[in-house]
Amino acid sequence: MKKNIFVLFFLIFVLSINKAYALEVGQTIDNNQVIYSINSLDIYIKGKETKLENFLSNKWRTYVKLDDLCSGDLNVCKIIDTDNEKIILNRTYEKMDDVYYRTEYVYKSNEYNSVLITPNSLNFSFGKTKTSRDVKPLKIDDELYVPIRFITEALGAEVIYENKNDNQNPRVKIDFYSNMELDFNIEFYNTSTKQNYDFKNLEKNKCYDVKVNFDNIIIKNPKLFTQSENFIKIDYNNNERTNICLYSSPENKSISFVFNYNSVPLLYKIDKTTNENKNLDKIYLTGDMSNISKENEVKLKVKYSGTNLNFEKYATLKWQGSSSIAYEKKNYTIKLFEDENYNNKYKISANNWDLRNKYVLKANYVDYTHARNIVSAKLWGQVVKSRKNVNSRLTALVNGGAIDGYPVELYINDEYYGLYTFNTAKDENLFNMKNDNEFLIADDSWKDDSLFKKTVDFNDPDTGWETIYTGNKTDEEVENSINALINFTINNDGKAFKDGIGNYLDIDASIDYLIYIYYICASDNSAKNMLWASFDSKIWFPSAYDLDSTFGNGAPTMGFYGYDIMLPSIDTNNTIVANTPHEMLLWTRILNNYRDEIKVRYNELRTTILTSDNVIKLFNQFKNQVSDKVYNNNLIRWPNLPKSNEDNYNQIYNFIKNREKVMDEIIEKF
Repeated sequence: MKKNIFVLFFLIFVLSINKAYALEVGQTIDNNQVIYSINSLDIYIKGKETKLENFLSNKWRTYVKLDDLCSGDLNVCKIIDTDNEKIILNRTYEKMDDVYYRTEYVYKSNEYNSVLITPNSLNFSFGKTKTSRDVKPLKIDDELYVPIRFITEALGAEVIYENKNDNQNPRVKIDFYSNMELDFNIEFYNTSTKQNYDFKNLEKNKCYDVKVNFDNIIIKNPKLFTQSENFIKIDYNNNERTNICLYSSPENKSISFVFNYNSVPLLYKIDKTTNENKNLDKIYLTGDMSNISKENEVKLKVKYSGTNLNFEKYATLKWQGSSSIAYEKKNYTIKLFEDENYNNKYKISANNWDLRNKYVLKANYVDYTHARNIVSAKLWGQVVKSRKNVNSRLTALVNGGAIDGYPVELYINDEYYGLYTFNTAKDENLFNMKNDNEFLIADDSWKDDSLFKKTVDFNDPDTGWETIYTGNKTDEEVENSINALINFTINNDGKAFKDGIGNYLDIDASIDYLIYIYYICASDNSAKNMLWASFDSKIWFPSAYDLDSTFGNGAPTMGFYGYDIMLPSIDTNNTIVANTPHEMLLWTRILNNYRDEIKVRYNELRTTILTSDNVIKLFNQFKNQVSDKVYNNNLIRWPNLPKSNEDNYNQIYNFIKNREKVMDEIIEKF
């Protein structure tokens, strides 16, 4: 759960800084350590290099001028006050709001005792914690020097020294965890029923277990506090889960969580209005829509009103999709133009994507959450970028070649059209293709050519294949290239398949894709709804597209799938059966000839990317962008939305947790 929390650190050093400590270079201090000068020190603050001069050291500590640390390129603190008795510093974290805490350090008997105190309004105290012993600051020629590690760690940083004991300049890397975008996953659930609850659905006089995940790490024993007296009772179970009992209704109230991450106290407040005030970007289209179809574009005016993007231009619009054309709420392809003659493209960098003028307004009619397509694409991007032998061009792409998008609200001729996602389009820009020998094609059927059981004929009006980008090649040349892969798959198996498939297919990418579609239960993406790409016109690799039928989501007229569908099985002849729709031949070949490789890669992904914690985190990030009010308004506009009476997010969470267990057992048998 992404949350920006404003945390204000007060670092108060009550020190004896007087003439007795007005030292010079070459003098000794405690333990007879000599002060000496370092010519320069390389400092990296959150990855940005800064070189400062004239640092000091007493062998065990490196000192920096306080003025340098709190200004200029470093600027890790603000000096509130300094005199002969104390130093008072604070730090403001730009990406946080609502809550702060104060850190007070008192120097006594050569040891710093620290007391962390939350704001009085929250009526909660951490109590005392102690840091390790540290040295006094130095005052030389009226300049105050402080130990850089101790100061920055006290302000919430991790500090790593490099080149400390060789002849190179010392290098210090400083990273402030609390300045990151924080991704929380907070679960309220019932241990006995294994049911999960949203905070807004909690009831008074009931008890719930709480588990907090941050950055894929379970936070042990999270502390909770609230602004309302007698609102909760807190019990701790096995040092991992917190049990809370509500004695009054959580209506219009909040619970705040406190926990430590690498010794940095982090706070997060959750309530019923957490995302209610978040305004989505809005798109307004005006003009004649009477002749719109999948083939026919209509010309309109467009106004985009958002947080980081605002413009009024012109646009063409047409329906987008295949089976989704039949739904009452349509998908649209939108192209932006500068002029009313629609001659000059208007390219924008929405969401920090590359400049482009073509986008998709995705209705997500079959997915009430609107999240499955975007989250699945982001998950595919993580899988691609974790691959050891990945093409470097793919790692530079937003989602490794999959689309990306974010929620918006759409209005057409002043009529509310509901919640959409504003997505990158299915075109060569997904792979940044510009060269002559680069191909991008797509398939949108379950026919035999899609299943690699016969070759492709692009001229066949019944084919589901389409060419998207062909460089300077003809459709026939692209057809010959993909058919070389299909023919080899049809005519080879066993050792011959393994020895030769690398001439036509990126096998590592294909193994990743196969594991991925099984894990997310991409029931509509094992042959249909696939992208095939090549950077050299010879070797092909698959990529994910149109991912709303995932995580158990089926056709609009059906309920949710069980968590154990579309998983491979092993028959009595020890042959792996793919169990994908219509049995794509390529997947059968890979499953049976790359068992060991699949098992190794699966176990890698299951400990990094393909975990329920990571999946839930991604869904929560999307969920927290869209308020309940927007979901309700979308349902009012489209009252026939499928599965609108279901708890869609919890269905996803429970589905993937149960599916992982079954899939782990199956892959182990490989």
